Amino acid sequence: MGPYKYCRNPMITGVLLILAGEGLFLNARPIAVWAVMFSLVNTAFFIFKEEPDMLERFGEPYAQYKKQVPRWIPNFRPYKEIQ
Repeated sequence: MGPYKYCRNPMITGVLLILAGEGLFLNARPIAVWAVMFSLVNTAFFIFKEEPDMLERFGEPYAQYKKQVPRWIPNFRPYKEIQ
């Protein structure tokens, strides 16, 4: 499961952190605006499209995973599947 034990969308979180870091480090308002837009679009996509599709496809195991693993900010404790 790798990084998905700690965060449901680790790749998107990584991209967002890179964009935010670039915006701050370079003091570049367009990059900061892009980071905010990227965050909003991805949040809407995951809430309204991907998560309902995953719930329909995988059912209760995904619902349990979703309850225990945050969408963006990683947990320090890894997800442990309940058997």
